[in-house]
Amino acid sequence: MIGHSPAHSRGQRGLGLIEVIVASILGLLVLISIMYLYKAQNKNMLVQGSLSEMRLNGQFALREVRNYLMHAGLALPTDLRSLETAGSDLLIKVNTAKRSSAATLDPVSTSIETIYRVPMADTTWFRPAGFAAVEGEGKVVEGPIKAIRLLISQNQAQIVLTGDKARFPSSGKLYPMDKKRLHLSTGIGGDTAAGEFRILDEKPVNRAGVAVDSLPLAEGIESLRYRYFMSNRDSSIVLPANLDSLARIEITVVARTLLPDPSLLGDGYRRQTLKARVGFRRSL
Repeated sequence: MIGHSPAHSRGQRGLGLIEVIVASILGLLVLISIMYLYKAQNKNMLVQGSLSEMRLNGQFALREVRNYLMHAGLALPTDLRSLETAGSDLLIKVNTAKRSSAATLDPVSTSIETIYRVPMADTTWFRPAGFAAVEGEGKVVEGPIKAIRLLISQNQAQIVLTGDKARFPSSGKLYPMDKKRLHLSTGIGGDTAAGEFRILDEKPVNRAGVAVDSLPLAEGIESLRYRYFMSNRDSSIVLPANLDSLARIEITVVARTLLPDPSLLGDGYRRQTLKARVGFRRSL
């Protein structure tokens, strides 16, 4: 019978307990290092993605505000106040149709409804609009459009405005008008999530088809502020009563990351401030 030599047995000896423990510890250390590196890289990617999203939201909000402010008073009478404030929001009046219609006051007007007659073909400009402004007899008056009624046999239409006929001129030019609200949500009461920036269409009473925009245009907008510069170089955070003196509007947008970073001091949010100035014209 052939036996195994002692030398051959020693050559096939397995790892000892100490060697197994050392190898396991080294393997565990390598695994921990890989996991730590992955975690660090993943966090860096998340941070960079969050910063990129913050900048995109801030730049988009600033661009939208500038665009609407540049068109304030578009195709409207120069005597019409094309900017108004509503709380912290800014209301911008525009006539996107860039048309007006010769209008005469209908005798059936009352102290509640003011009715103007216009050519029936002109109703195309007024149907999408929420408001109308009439210029005549040395004044400009505006009101919500309540209804549009066709008088087919006379080839005319009635534009019904909410308001007392005594306020309005008996004849003049009638302009379709929209009011755009630059709105920053507060998340209070019935408002949407705080930090959502929206452009809202003002919705007059009983006017179907003019609804509040339900989609945010930008998120994480912490603040939206305006400063008004006059022709004499004075400035104010309050919209001037006389828009004739207004030369420029400065917009300041503060964008914030959507999620906080626990490793940062304070509340953990990163922020970016963007500014731009827009020249103001009373009408285009």
